[in-house]
Amino acid sequence: MPQQRQCNKTEFLIAKRQIQPPTENLLTNRTYDFARLPDVTRTPIALLVLLVFCVLAYLPGISTIPPLDRDEPRFTQASRQMLDTGDYVDIRFQEEARHKKPVGIYWLQSVVVGLIGGDRSLIWKYRLVSFLGAILAVLLTFWTARAFLAPESAFFAALLFAATILIGVEAHIAKTDAALLAVIVLAQGILARIWAEPSPRGRGFVAMFWLCLGLGILIKGPIVFLVCGGTLAALCLWDRDLRWLKRLNPVSGVPLMLLIAMPWYVLIGFTTDGAFYHEAIGKDFLGKIASGQESHGAPPGVHTAVMLATFWPASAFLLATLPNIRRTLGHPGVKFALCWAVPTWLVFELTATKLPHYVLPVFPALAILTLLLMDETARRPSKPWLLRLAALILALAPLVIAVASVAVPRFLNGPIVWPAVIVLAGAAGIAAMAAHCLLKQAYPKSMTLAATTSVLISFGAYGLALPQLSPLWISSQIVAAAKRGSACADPQIVSVGWREPSLVFLAGTDTALKTAESALEEAGRDGCAVFAIERPHDEAFGATAARQGIRLAPIGAVEGFTLNGGDAVHITLYQKTGP
Repeated sequence: MPQQRQCNKTEFLIAKRQIQPPTENLLTNRTYDFARLPDVTRTPIALLVLLVFCVLAYLPGISTIPPLDRDEPRFTQASRQMLDTGDYVDIRFQEEARHKKPVGIYWLQSVVVGLIGGDRSLIWKYRLVSFLGAILAVLLTFWTARAFLAPESAFFAALLFAATILIGVEAHIAKTDAALLAVIVLAQGILARIWAEPSPRGRGFVAMFWLCLGLGILIKGPIVFLVCGGTLAALCLWDRDLRWLKRLNPVSGVPLMLLIAMPWYVLIGFTTDGAFYHEAIGKDFLGKIASGQESHGAPPGVHTAVMLATFWPASAFLLATLPNIRRTLGHPGVKFALCWAVPTWLVFELTATKLPHYVLPVFPALAILTLLLMDETARRPSKPWLLRLAALILALAPLVIAVASVAVPRFLNGPIVWPAVIVLAGAAGIAAMAAHCLLKQAYPKSMTLAATTSVLISFGAYGLALPQLSPLWISSQIVAAAKRGSACADPQIVSVGWREPSLVFLAGTDTALKTAESALEEAGRDGCAVFAIERPHDEAFGATAARQGIRLAPIGAVEGFTLNGGDAVHITLYQKTGP
């Protein structure tokens, strides 16, 4: 890469390798040569390698990990009910209105599950939307990075992002974030080219930006405005120039955006008499800004601290190269990445409710920024103490995961999955090699080894360990025990105490969540009802049955721990025997 000061048009073309740079950058320096990946300087090969990497990293566990309480089964159950009822406007979880998020993710999940067909209670069908969204986000990160970086550097930026822990988690969960991220990265890639390239773009290209905004509004409301609008505002303030905004063609773009998003918002307003807006905006959106909802409040700075883990392994490389940021502020790519990342990050740091996935839309920008800073590091090596700290972070995370693969099952009284332990121990060993290469500033080799570590962690944790950690999967245990113990092939489950959404998704929409006093109302309606009674309610349930003269027999028991909080759970399953 060229010297990264105030970049003119020539320097910008050098950055994209449309002409040959006068000096080699870090990734082409023979000092750091090693047995390389396929020729990722060619865009089709780079995209193919990224695609294969994503499939290897995100596919393990997608069908074997049970639904994760609480958000995931709420989304999937509502999507299933859309398919069952044919109502694609109102969003319902059983009979309860679900008015926290717009309809986009439910439509996407319904389309995918409908196209696949068959059993609608299989969680992997709903997770495909997030799986595909995560892959698309990675490929689009490469395309966005190409606005400022040579193909090889853009490849490593996308690879670093693809390997991060948070995008791997979101690829496995059937909710909004991975799909929204793909839309945001596409919009930002378009915006980068409209801002950075002086030649005007075609109307269709510009219209895609507004199309993305419309889709983002349908998936998760105003978040797409926060990211894209924050980037726009920051670029205008930095450059002190509003004239380039004309290239976005807002006169025709805004109506297109509204045409995509507004019809459903109008319909849901009429259908719910405005209740959707009261719940989604008044309680959910504004409530998260003003106060920490659902025990997720935290002070400013938490996202920055947690990023060391959620952005791993990219966080180690960003930390190692970050001191070069002052010398690179004139580079258009650095400017765009900062304008993308900083406003959104500050808003989420100042928001009272904090969850790790809130800052996911910033991670592609940070990955691109890391590679831009890395080229400067080739000329000005990082400080030794900072490299040692970054190497420690790179080596430590897989080691902690490997230790947890033994410690967590011990704590939960579950089985230790030794194949998972072996795979994760191997991941920790490769991470140590990546850390050693980082200390030598052999960045390409270190990044490749770190990405390999990420794939092994996925196989070990998602593919092998988590599906076997049965004490965490209470709802799955209840459904399996009910089918084993009941004489009926498909018993209805009536639950007292255990009210997690995963039980409704796994057992069916007719699952009844009752109190100890009202549970036996279901006994006369369905002779195949199985009563799942949590221990604190057992005595009251037995007393109610005795008063009503109903005889019950235990047919099974379930023990474990809640996924949210780690509280111990004991549930006894009963079935009516008379009269």
